[in-house]
Amino acid sequence: MYFRVTLPALQDGKKDEAITFVKERVMTEFDNTPGLLSMTAAIVGETSGINIACYESKESMEAVLDQIQGILSEAADLMAAPPVIYQGDAVYGKVYQTMGKESQRPSYLRLVVGVAKDTEAVLNFLKEKVEPIYEDSDGLQVTGAIFDGNSAISWNFWDSEEDMNAAVEKLQAALDSESETDLFDGKDSTSFKISFLHENYIVKRLYYDSLANREFKVFLESNANTLDEMVVSANRIAEKKRDVIQKIRVIKSCLLYTSPSPRDKRQSRMPSSA
Repeated sequence: MYFRVTLPALQDGKKDEAITFVKERVMTEFDNTPGLLSMTAAIVGETSGINIACYESKESMEAVLDQIQGILSEAADLMAAPPVIYQGDAVYGKVYQTMGKESQRPSYLRLVVGVAKDTEAVLNFLKEKVEPIYEDSDGLQVTGAIFDGNSAISWNFWDSEEDMNAAVEKLQAALDSESETDLFDGKDSTSFKISFLHENYIVKRLYYDSLANREFKVFLESNANTLDEMVVSANRIAEKKRDVIQKIRVIKSCLLYTSPSPRDKRQSRMPSSA
């Protein structure tokens, strides 16, 4: 099996529109798609979403890439930024409860993203330490995991948030154990600073948690010089154009007054306030 995990960031106030779009547009677009085994979508808070699509193979997913891109283009007005996408072959997973295609049973999703130092070690950790916790938990529906490069993405669906929380303490204890901290470069992607770079703006670096608290909105401070006041003086100088050291291309300011050339016998002109 091959999975594609899409994490869109929604614009403020677009949550309800996004839910409607997923139900009426996305799900109907991919209904009965050859090679598509399942598709699940969830909304996290007010401005984040998750879509997990399971295909028979990578080739099955690539066969519908044009459809996927078309849907993403339609959803552009709902998004605050391009979605983060992970994809890869299934390396771990199990179905604990079988649900029909039209099932209306509620599910609660937990998604974990981390940067693995050693993907093989992480996979062994899932099988040897995490799976026994899953097996002993109530309300678990489905689990799964993929690697996209060094990124490790795992998820689990539960009957309720309460069922998930009952298992989280044990799962977190396994992740926090001293012997397991060497598996990841930080416990998850929230441990890293994300850099925002743009020409003519000061670089800003934020941790994921800080970014989430800002609702994924970042305002950069300009590093360009500005002119609040400017004096313009024009004199005739015997200088060739090629000898001018630097050209002034754009000046954004207001003209306060003009100073005449010494050769100009007329008086200085001041802007009239009358």
